[in-house]
Order: sequence, then structure tokens, then C-alpha cells
Amino acid sequence: MREMNIQYIMRLSLIFAFVCLGEATPVIMWEDFDDGNGNGAFDPAFVHTISGFDEYGISEYEIGDFLHCGREGGVPDGNFRLFVDGFQDYITFNLEPGQYVSHASVSHVMSHGRITFVGQYDSSTYSGAGWLDVPWIVTEADMSEIGSIQAIILSEHTFDDIRITVVPEPATWMLFVLGVVITGVFTIKNRKDLFREFSVFRG
Repeated sequence: MREMNIQYIMRLSLIFAFVCLGEATPVIMWEDFDDGNGNGAFDPAFVHTISGFDEYGISEYEIGDFLHCGREGGVPDGNFRLFVDGFQDYITFNLEPGQYVSHASVSHVMSHGRITFVGQYDSSTYSGAGWLDVPWIVTEADMSEIGSIQAIILSEHTFDDIRITVVPEPATWMLFVLGVVITGVFTIKNRKDLFREFSVFRG
């Protein structure tokens, strides 16, 4: 009976190990520069550091000055976008300990804009070719190419819909508990085997 209990505990421990070590469900964070009430706003999950000078040599602006209402057919469409012509926006992320960004994407007009994804091991840059009026596209980067994404750098015009995929790592304390459980199971089993050998020796 006691041996069956030990086997049961060991099976539960293996299931627990699989759950702990398995990658948690990724979370999509989205910066669309709207507060949902018709106003331009930054999402607190994204940290914007804007630097540079405009055409008049002015570098001091309110952060909201870089959020412009978009237009479709010459009419405001009610959607705000990031406008950093002459400036650079260095974007990092407010993440919990152990989290990392596995994928990132930025929406922009294909003909202009400069986007750099800064990865853990490398970086990836897209540069527009000119000022032609062409459709919006999405430029993206993945950690399989440059490592976990640490920052996004935007410059040379208008951007929208920044999305990042955030992946949580297994909690350290859960792995610690798993280690304690497995160690305890094997300790109990070894003591039982030792007791059997001692009983045989005495008998």
C-alpha cells in the first residue's frame, strides 16, 4: 500500500513538472495611441523616450504633441497615430520580472519611416524608400532572429499599432517546490529499501 502511494506521488510530481516547465500562454500588448474616448494617449506598458529637433530647431515638446489624429480621404478618422518627423522615439516595455518579448510588430506607411527592433543578440532595421502615397504595412521581428526584443526605435514620420508578444517564464518558487517534492519521494523510497535490507539481514 505504501509503495502504491509513493508511485502515485511520483506520477503527480512528473505531471507537476510538466506544467511548471511548459511555457505559459503568451500575452499580446497593444499600443494604438488612443484612450478609447477619442483622445490620444500612451499605454503605460510602453515607455516612450523621444529626442531630437524639429525643423525650427526646437527640442522641448509635451509628449502629447507627437500624437496626431489620422486622416482618411482628407477627413479625420478619429484614430491617433505617433508622428516623430525629425525626432526619434526609443520604446522599452514595462514587464514583470522573468517576462520577455518574443515578437514585435509596428504598422506604418511603406514608403517612409525607419524602424529598428533591438534584440538581445542583434537588431533588425526597416527604412522606407520615399514619400509615395502607398498603403500601410506591418513590419515585424521575432526572437528567433535577433533574440528577445529589448526595445523598438522609431523615426522619420508616422506609426501606429505597436504590438508585442510577452511570454512569462516559469516561477522560480514553483520549480523549488517541485525539487522538494521529488527529493522527498526518493528519500522515502530509499529509506523503505534500506529498512527492507536491514530486516532481511536480521532475519
